[in-house]
Amino acid sequence: GSTRSLDTFSSEKLRRLHNYADQIAVALENQMLLSSVRREMVQWELLHNLVQHTSESLSVNEVAQRALDDLCRFMGAMRGLVMMCEPESQRLRVAAISDENSELFVQVVEELSLHVGDGLVGWVAAERRAAIVHDVEHDPRWLPLPDLDDWVRSVLCVPLISGDDLVGVMSIYSEREAYFTEEHLRLAEIAAVTVAAALVNARLYETEQRQRREAETLRQASFALTSALKRDEVVELILAQLQKVVPYDTASVQLFRGDRMEIIGGRGFTNLPEIVGLTFPLGGDNPNDYVMRTRKPLIVADAPQVYREFRRPPHAQAGIRSWLGVPMLIGERLIGMIALDKQETDFYTLAHARLAEAFAAQAAVAIENARLFESEQEQRRLNEALALAIAAISGTLDIEKVFDQILEQVERVVPGDTFNVMLVEGDLLRIVRRRGYNHLDVSQEAPSEGNTIPTTHYPLLYKMMTSGKPVVIPNTRSSPDWVRTREDDWWLSYVAAPIRIKDQIVGFLNVNGFQVGQFDQADAQRLQMFADHAAVAIENARLYSQQQEYSEQLELRVQERTAELQHRNAWLEAILNSTTDGILVVDCNDDIILSNPVVENWLHRSLSPADAQRLREAVHTIAQQVRSGEKSPRTIVELKGSDLELVAAPIFETGPDSLVVVALHDVSHLRALDRMKTHFVSNVSHELRTPVTTIKLYAELMKRSPLEKWPEYLDSLIREAERQAELVEDILYVSLIDAGRLAMEARPVGIDELANAAFLSHQLLAANQGVDLEVKLSSAEGMTSSPVVLVDPGQMMQVINNLVENSIRYTPAGGRVIVSTISTEAEGRVWAVIEVADTGWGIPEEELPHIFERFFRGEKARQMQISGTGLGLAIVREVVELHGGRVTVDSQWGEGTTFRVWLPLVKTVASETEMV
Repeated sequence: GSTRSLDTFSSEKLRRLHNYADQIAVALENQMLLSSVRREMVQWELLHNLVQHTSESLSVNEVAQRALDDLCRFMGAMRGLVMMCEPESQRLRVAAISDENSELFVQVVEELSLHVGDGLVGWVAAERRAAIVHDVEHDPRWLPLPDLDDWVRSVLCVPLISGDDLVGVMSIYSEREAYFTEEHLRLAEIAAVTVAAALVNARLYETEQRQRREAETLRQASFALTSALKRDEVVELILAQLQKVVPYDTASVQLFRGDRMEIIGGRGFTNLPEIVGLTFPLGGDNPNDYVMRTRKPLIVADAPQVYREFRRPPHAQAGIRSWLGVPMLIGERLIGMIALDKQETDFYTLAHARLAEAFAAQAAVAIENARLFESEQEQRRLNEALALAIAAISGTLDIEKVFDQILEQVERVVPGDTFNVMLVEGDLLRIVRRRGYNHLDVSQEAPSEGNTIPTTHYPLLYKMMTSGKPVVIPNTRSSPDWVRTREDDWWLSYVAAPIRIKDQIVGFLNVNGFQVGQFDQADAQRLQMFADHAAVAIENARLYSQQQEYSEQLELRVQERTAELQHRNAWLEAILNSTTDGILVVDCNDDIILSNPVVENWLHRSLSPADAQRLREAVHTIAQQVRSGEKSPRTIVELKGSDLELVAAPIFETGPDSLVVVALHDVSHLRALDRMKTHFVSNVSHELRTPVTTIKLYAELMKRSPLEKWPEYLDSLIREAERQAELVEDILYVSLIDAGRLAMEARPVGIDELANAAFLSHQLLAANQGVDLEVKLSSAEGMTSSPVVLVDPGQMMQVINNLVENSIRYTPAGGRVIVSTISTEAEGRVWAVIEVADTGWGIPEEELPHIFERFFRGEKARQMQISGTGLGLAIVREVVELHGGRVTVDSQWGEGTTFRVWLPLVKTVASETEMV
């Protein structure tokens, strides 16, 4: 403190001030000691966690991940990254990352690979010193990953060093600028020592484990290779086992063929069929030449950058970048090489090369063993093929079958593409059998069987005829003896052998190839063996063919007779199957031995079991009548829903054991017409009798009664006369319909016009009955058009009037009748519908199926003595059906009835003025 007054501070105050200062100093020193202790505790806690967590695993990735998680947690940072250094390639690859929930970040960062010196991480690795970047946007060493680390603002990087070796780099990131301090750096550097030591231990352990696994894998691969003897299987095993030792995306096995390399197998290629069998010369633009010339492995970091061939088909499709080639040696003998490919640059290391080279030595032995085995198998196949050819010759005398067998066996032992047999016919040669030509392109014109060519046209064939020895042409395009034509331009190699009987050449066995150098002398010798067997077969077949020709003639005659009988049977069967009548034949036991589909349908599907049994009994009865001597007996069997007329006759002769044919004719429609006629006459008689009787009664009353009673009786007479006239008119109308003579003058009419006319003409009747009559037209219900139908207006008005009158009659006073029109879609077409609905008594459910029958009248009408003929609804339905429509009815007893007339829609018109 201070003051302007003199002698203000006394010695006592000064002493107290000293005491306060001492206390403050002690407090500050305690605070500094406390901060130091806390920092040491944080350090010890961090180191303790690191030591504890990193010692729990010997996996490099797990050690790196645990150390990174601990350090990020202590730093309060959002994300971190540990990259390990590969000493051989001096590349940095990701070993651990934090923020495992970000799958996209994990995927991209796991593929991240840097050279020492690239970016901030590479700079720390190269300089072997830590770095703090407060704002990455202002640091040129920062290499951003777009859309992944845009949030990063500050970075802390420390090198992981063990002794003099760079182990890797650990980076910590934050979204805040200038987040990391010198204290963070000190903690990171302290942690880096522990982490580096733990990673070195883990790497040593993994290296030892990997070497042990590699040795075991090599041992297992060597054992697996000894289990296969076929070359293709060996190659597939080589590539499958090699992938367990050295990673690759695609790989191929290539054998040395003189001055060329041939790819005999591959794995991982999408265009593998294009690659297998491919040959290419050494010394070209490819790394294979170096491997074969030096007999040493070769690593190429980026093959397309160095060799043009990797940028061309078919190699380009595989997307090859890194390439590793190793030679296959058996002692000092070089047989080929193995090529491995990766789709990322700078992948393969010297360690990969050493492993692949060790594996290639075992693969070479396996391929050589397979070659020896296949050589032995080839000889065995030759012996088997010859044995089968001999068996074919001795097993058949059909020359074509013999040639087929010989060509089939030749294909097994001679590596050709097309095969044929030519026979000598005077001065011509004829191709009698061929094989393999179906696989040619349609643009390639192959010789057909039966083609003939002059013998002198081909010098090679003439040469064989004079020498009697086989010939081999490795390259037809360079041979002076080869005559090239448009048909055989695709043949590049050729081998042939003469077919000789005694001292005469009778033909040739020819094999063609699509590749140069496809045949050698060994193939010619094999082919000659088959040609000699073919000669024996030809000699035998010539004798056999003469006898066979005679047998074929006899067989042809038998076939013609058989075909004639089959035609006749087919003709009879067609008649039986096409007739609409049933026909059956029964034997002496009345068992059905023949029946057409009509009978089968009646007995087993359409008839009930009881009716089917009745039909069988009727057949039995009529068959017995035939056997007893009765001529053409007839009988009618009445079944449920069907009436069948049976007529029977004997087959050949009459007797107790004779066969009987029974014809069954469906007379249901005739019987139904007869019943209908009887019913019609009965109904008409009844309906006419009633008014006639009434008229006679009132006429008799008028004779006996005074004149003042006559008016009353005359009214009754007039009503009965009108009823009789109405009945007669309806009967005449029905007769016209049945006779097909009902006059129809159809024209387009709007159904609104018909419905409105019916409404206007029945208003008085409805008013007298106390019934409310309404009309609802489609054009008045919001529709812009009226449905139009093609009908006879007079006939259709009779239909609608009948329905409206019935509704008014059968609706009590106070009820309602509504006439409406609509257009609707049903059964896949559009209909115009006239609907007559009432609130009357309705129709009982049991009467509904009969209301459209002629002369049918419901019980309610009879009870109420409502006049009618019972023909109205029958006429309605038949007239509507004549117009291509239909009538439906819905009714509930006590609630009302709705009739709907459905007519095919022709068009719609905008208003009534547009109706025709």
